[in-house]
Amino acid sequence: MFVYFNEAGAFVFKIFYRFKKKIAYAVLLGQSFSICMPLGAQSQQEVQSSAPAKQVNLYTDVANLYLKSFNVIETPVAGPSVDEMLKKGQKIELQKRELSPAQLRHLAFNLLSRCSTYKDVKLGGVLDLSFVKKMELLCGQESSQAHLFSLVNHSKTIFGEAALARMLATPVADVVTLKKRQAIIQELVTNEKLFQDLDAALGLIKKSEQQMLGFWQTESQANEYLFNQVYFGSTLWLDRLNKSTVALEVGTRLGNAASLAGLCDVPLILYAAIFPTQINIMQAQMAGRPLSLKRAYGQGILQVLSGIKTAGVFLFDPRLKVCKGVNSESDFVAKISSIQEKISDKYHLNSFDYSYDRRAQAEQEFVVEAFPKTLRDTWKMTDVAPRSSLPASRRACKLGIVGAGALVTAYKAWTTYAIVSHEKRKNQITNYVQEKMIDVARYVRGMKKSYAIAHANDQLKGIESLESLAQLQGSSKNSAQFNTLLGMLDHSTFKGNPSFFSITGRVLASYKVMQEAKDEFTYAMEAAGELDAYLSMAKLMKEFAYKRVGYSYVQFVEREKPMIQAIDFWNPFIAPDVVVTNSLWMGTEQYPNNVVITGPNTGGKSTVVKGMLIALVLAQTFGIAPAQELTITPFTKLNCHLNITDDIAAGTSLFKAEVLKAKELINGVQALKSHEFSCTAMDEAFNGTEPKAGAEASYKFSERLASFDNSMVLLATHFPELTKLEEAGKFKNWQVKVIRRDNGSLERPFKLEPGISTLNVALDLLREEGVLL
Repeated sequence: MFVYFNEAGAFVFKIFYRFKKKIAYAVLLGQSFSICMPLGAQSQQEVQSSAPAKQVNLYTDVANLYLKSFNVIETPVAGPSVDEMLKKGQKIELQKRELSPAQLRHLAFNLLSRCSTYKDVKLGGVLDLSFVKKMELLCGQESSQAHLFSLVNHSKTIFGEAALARMLATPVADVVTLKKRQAIIQELVTNEKLFQDLDAALGLIKKSEQQMLGFWQTESQANEYLFNQVYFGSTLWLDRLNKSTVALEVGTRLGNAASLAGLCDVPLILYAAIFPTQINIMQAQMAGRPLSLKRAYGQGILQVLSGIKTAGVFLFDPRLKVCKGVNSESDFVAKISSIQEKISDKYHLNSFDYSYDRRAQAEQEFVVEAFPKTLRDTWKMTDVAPRSSLPASRRACKLGIVGAGALVTAYKAWTTYAIVSHEKRKNQITNYVQEKMIDVARYVRGMKKSYAIAHANDQLKGIESLESLAQLQGSSKNSAQFNTLLGMLDHSTFKGNPSFFSITGRVLASYKVMQEAKDEFTYAMEAAGELDAYLSMAKLMKEFAYKRVGYSYVQFVEREKPMIQAIDFWNPFIAPDVVVTNSLWMGTEQYPNNVVITGPNTGGKSTVVKGMLIALVLAQTFGIAPAQELTITPFTKLNCHLNITDDIAAGTSLFKAEVLKAKELINGVQALKSHEFSCTAMDEAFNGTEPKAGAEASYKFSERLASFDNSMVLLATHFPELTKLEEAGKFKNWQVKVIRRDNGSLERPFKLEPGISTLNVALDLLREEGVLL
């Protein structure tokens, strides 16, 4: 029996091969293509950057502070592995994850710490890490989100944030550089078309950041497993094909053809007819009338058609697609009979010539749904004679025919479902990959547009980092692989939405190349971020243009000695609708280099000192300041002696910590050249010991700093002894008054004016808070 089965099967394939030779080749090639694809993927943490460990540099120091503003990233609990899911028969679905704001920024800063212009630069220069922390430039102390960066940031992109944070932490003292930056911001503020065009280009980048940065995030194990199903193997020679548009396109389309062939190769009728063919041959041999294989197979087809015709009487349903144009059961039977007669003529009158077109027509008219669902129903509907009148051998043969036919039909239906599901999943995977690459292409277009806009402007084209953006046009400085990727991304394949009709090979190849060449985008991304940082400052200037307080462009002067002239400066940490402005002169003809600021608690001494330092930081970063007018000589070093704390773990008391900081400040000023200037702010220095000793230490230390002609000191204190520093002519006394009214209440003007404040309101504050009655 098995011999006859194999012969019949071979005969069917012979017929199929005769008329579909090309698709047969496609099936074989498609199967070969599938064999090359590994099914597994190495297990990896789902939320883990694919980048190596970060090195300590400028960006890591900045990130360690700035990223505290965002929620802590929680490592997700690892789900079952792909192997476990496969063993349990679970379906592996494509996982589309959205990175959180914290994850995106961690990825960006991690990338910049490895591959950027500043990867070998450490925080230092005008500011040190202590200044950045104490002045809350990037991270608040009590509230991590209350910091200067959050108050001035208008960046559109994550790399814009990174550039702005890096620039805030690294002010410069070079006047030429500062004037260039200032001119860039002025141009962006006054040139509305330039402002809008650049903002729109950066908007393209913003829209695609999620997918772009996702390439530096390790894909889930499930996704890796699924991706492997649309690529060749990972061996060296096959991996090369994974980056070939032609190879992947041919492989993909052959795979599609193979699936199509699997759906359209041999109609269910021809499959089902194999089994009755065996029965016909056996019966003919037992009857002594040998039957040819061709004739036996022809009779088998007619028997299957007869069963369908009889079943149609019972299963007729006008809602079925196959019944379109059929209005009655008799019409359905007539339709089946007509086809049966045509095929019968072919078998009995001519040679077997069942062409593809005719099989396709037959397949359209014989629908799987027409088959009965159970063997019992099948037996009843095809048993045209009473069961008792049939010989036992005939009933057995009939049972074999119907049963085998039903099994083959079920198998064919299952394979059809499997093929459709497989193609659907492949399409989902390629669409997912194309969607990611469309975002990459959009990101690159945004960077290219940003470059074109900036390069066409006389002020912006002087930005040195633009060279990195220029290389996106293709450059000998790029790797050949990176240039290939840039060329791929220019095609229409990566515009609009994912489509089955796109060149899938280009999509898959670009994805593989992107995985290997992605780091080469970093310098361009960093440069685009710098443009965004400048635009952010222009937005800040525009935002405050019509408010009661605002920002102005700083006047830089070059002198032999340091100078500050601040008119109506204000502290950005105070809401602009209530903040009080103040003015201060230092190092001018009428005023010495140094000031002592006195005033009671809550009067605003610290606010004034910090406001002045913030103005200097912004002035030496972008050439702007929160003031009506600010004129300065740039400072090589900005220092602060604020909020000194003890270090119990190191065995350092508060006073010892203050002494060490004072030593550091003195050494820093001594190391400066005569034309290099420093400005140091101190608030309640040496209050870690008893008042008399603290006052004396603070006096001596301030006097020592003031002895340097290239140094300036802003000293806020409660020690009345320090007001005597003015007597030597090196300091000027200023005060922040608090007025006690007749009813005992306190009025706080928060105004800075010349003079000395002697008012103590400690007990008043205790009464205000209800501590004392």
